[in-house]
Amino acid sequence: MAALVLIAVLSFAFPSAFEPQRLEGRVLRILDGDTVIFQPDNGVAVRLRLSNMDAPESDQPYGEESTQALKAMINHARITVQVEDIDRYGRTVGVIYHEGRDVCLEMVKQGMAWAYRDYLNDVTYLYHERLARHEKRGLWSLEKEQRRPPWNWRREQRKEREKIQQLSLRGGP
Repeated sequence: MAALVLIAVLSFAFPSAFEPQRLEGRVLRILDGDTVIFQPDNGVAVRLRLSNMDAPESDQPYGEESTQALKAMINHARITVQVEDIDRYGRTVGVIYHEGRDVCLEMVKQGMAWAYRDYLNDVTYLYHERLARHEKRGLWSLEKEQRRPPWNWRREQRKEREKIQQLSLRGGP
């Protein structure tokens, strides 16, 4: 209880300490459908991971289309980023806004990405993913066996690499 009171007092005394950081700057490069190199106006370029969504990996079905969709929206564009976190890989994680639109949500609406359930901050993404799926937009136009969520695909790739590594340590099959 005392911790809650302390948080409440601190949030009134220092409101800016609890507000998400907003950065203005330019996209220097699109790496894939959910990662860009971002140059803040007053800082060093950072690897920025789009929040609330997960796009197919580059070598996964629809990975290239997802990357191209993000390029069409924001390549070299001026954007605003609402920073939410730094992930375990050291990437800045945030929601990107361009011309007043939530780019992360736009990717989900167009069927270029899944709502990232494990890191979701806004349930609106789930609604728009369902709508894109229903209307067979983007990756939802693929056959079901080709639509593997990226988090499952990455796990399968890790297991396959581990299996190959184990076989090579034992000297073969």
